[in-house]
Amino acid sequence: MKQVRAKCLICLLVAVSLFAVGREPLLRAQVIAGSPEDKAYQAISNETDAKKRLELLDAFVKNFPKTTDLSQIYEFYAITYRELNNADKEIEYSEKSLALRPDSQLMLMLGRVLSIKGDDLPRAIQTIKDASALAQKVKDNPPPGVSPKDWMQAQTEVMANSKPLLDYAIDRYKQVFFQQLQQEKDPNKAIASLDDYSKLVNDPAALPLVYDAYMRNYELLNNRPKVAEYAEKALSLNPNDVGILAFVTNVYLAQPMDADAALAQAQRAVSIADKIDTQPKPASMTDDQWNSQKTQWKALAYSTRGLVELQKPDSMPAAITDLEKARDFTPNDGIIQYRLGIAYWKSERIDDAINALARSAAVPSGIQTQAAQLLETYYKAAHNGSTDGLKELIDKNKPGTDKPNGE
Repeated sequence: MKQVRAKCLICLLVAVSLFAVGREPLLRAQVIAGSPEDKAYQAISNETDAKKRLELLDAFVKNFPKTTDLSQIYEFYAITYRELNNADKEIEYSEKSLALRPDSQLMLMLGRVLSIKGDDLPRAIQTIKDASALAQKVKDNPPPGVSPKDWMQAQTEVMANSKPLLDYAIDRYKQVFFQQLQQEKDPNKAIASLDDYSKLVNDPAALPLVYDAYMRNYELLNNRPKVAEYAEKALSLNPNDVGILAFVTNVYLAQPMDADAALAQAQRAVSIADKIDTQPKPASMTDDQWNSQKTQWKALAYSTRGLVELQKPDSMPAAITDLEKARDFTPNDGIIQYRLGIAYWKSERIDDAINALARSAAVPSGIQTQAAQLLETYYKAAHNGSTDGLKELIDKNKPGTDKPNGE
């Protein structure tokens, strides 16, 4: 937060230096010197009290409705409302001025207030970018009556001051974006937000989160091609991440099931897992962390392929082989034990099925309750409807027991 506040302070200072009230515009419409309109304009330009200046501006607009200086008058309104801490009015008059006269300095001024107000940060970011781009485009082409030196200096200042202001706006945007994304329940709106973020922010460090969010929201829309597209993008960042392929596999296993596509993704996961020990350790991980990660990925890869094989009645032996291998990597994984229990039951290995489900029901997981219910069904079927001894079996299989049943 200290860094963000520091950037905020920098931007505020930049804005004050760029848009001092008394600055004379580089390009002003032709007005007869000494005329009532000119005198009224000069009074506005020289007035340092914001409230008095606002009165002069109101009088000017009333007395000179056909003025050719309207864009500059609107800019003075915007500056005045900024001094009066009225962000909405500052935005309103900045927009009115820009509608009459594209100006890089004024764009930056609008970007500044949008950034500080904070309720439309994507627009703030784009406005600041547009200001810098316009300054770059026109810096070598001063309009008639403006010296090349003054014009170049003004545009150079815009380009230089755009950077800290843009950093500040992007920092604010990033802080709130992922929080709002998690709260968004409409996948279409979430994807639109992700599209805006991707266009506005170049942040390689956030790409894994962005791609993951794309995958999960496209899953909700049952858009499998898009899930696969962003899975490939995610894998390009981390080719060893078996979890990405496991996610895509589960997407293909949903209805309507595409078992062949699911198996293809699961096979890729196993291929990665089989080679993972030859891969270099990421610099951000300790040896223990890397070893733990590899073990988890191996278990997930074989569990994922086992899940696909579990869908085919003639693939139970292969499913059991993969799921047992996954269990050996992570014995206390309740999901793996649950899948293994089903595979054993379908293979008529009743005792093994009950023991695997007892372990699944004994360890915390997202399917612990579901495992307990299935275990009770199987247990009753194997014991003439009785549940005698079922609770004790679960207790014996809780983590920390010396020798869980079934192993």
